[in-house]
Amino acid sequence: MLRSILLGVAAIWQRDFVAHGDWMLRGYAIGMGAGTQVLTLMAGEMIAGPPSELRRAILMGAAWVISLAVAEWIIGRRPTG
Repeated sequence: MLRSILLGVAAIWQRDFVAHGDWMLRGYAIGMGAGTQVLTLMAGEMIAGPPSELRRAILMGAAWVISLAVAEWIIGRRPTG
């Protein structure tokens, strides 16, 4: 998250507004991954019952993957230039 924010700041210093927006969106997605964990853990528990330590870790990691995947999808759909 820190790296994404720093790259976003570097991009804005270079007046690269598109790259700035992309990096800041990635940083935001990482931050929102914690909120997405609620959904993945809830769904996992509803489907398979209380998770083991390993399954809990996998579901928590999946939340960040989902958040970053959505961010990359949004970035990919933006018009270039």
